[in-house]
Amino acid sequence: MDLVHPVSALVPGARGKVLTVLLDAGRELSTAQIGRLADVSTPQASRVLAQLCHLGVAERREVPPSVLYRLVSGSRVVELLSELRSLRDAVLQRAADLASSIVPAPVHLAVFGSVATGRAGSESDIDVLAVRPRTADDDDAWTESLDRFRRDLSAFAGSGVEVLEVSQREWSKRDRSEPLWASIEREQIVLAGAAKNKVRA
Repeated sequence: MDLVHPVSALVPGARGKVLTVLLDAGRELSTAQIGRLADVSTPQASRVLAQLCHLGVAERREVPPSVLYRLVSGSRVVELLSELRSLRDAVLQRAADLASSIVPAPVHLAVFGSVATGRAGSESDIDVLAVRPRTADDDDAWTESLDRFRRDLSAFAGSGVEVLEVSQREWSKRDRSEPLWASIEREQIVLAGAAKNKVRA
């Protein structure tokens, strides 16, 4: 699933682009503004907006010489589209919730890579760093619960989940200057463990 542009991924073409612009704007926009922001022609934007108004998703207001459009406030469809637009945040929150089911608790659990930086596309996996505590070495419960975390998060997000698992010893001795560790330190969104950018479970 495309976590950056989930609406246009599920609603392809000009309609998805226009919906995304209206969801992001949260205010009235002219046809020309919508066309420019959606990267479609003004006539194409006009046709899509007429369709959305007919479907009861958007509404128009004439302010001569312009016509302004916005999404219908209070519409359940618009609420659902807004929730879809926030899919990345929902995925990160679900990951934080699922982290509590890993036993024993990881020393450190974090999302890194394109999902953490907000650049994940439809082909992107969710990259997760899992630091295994010393008490979990050769522990079947740890292996099983970490695999369950991966499966459940993948099902919720509609994306693959790749887990980079390291031991507590490897984590404590990591070279922070190495490109991988440096990027993780810079990008990570922490699911379990102390950090300023930790997702609240």
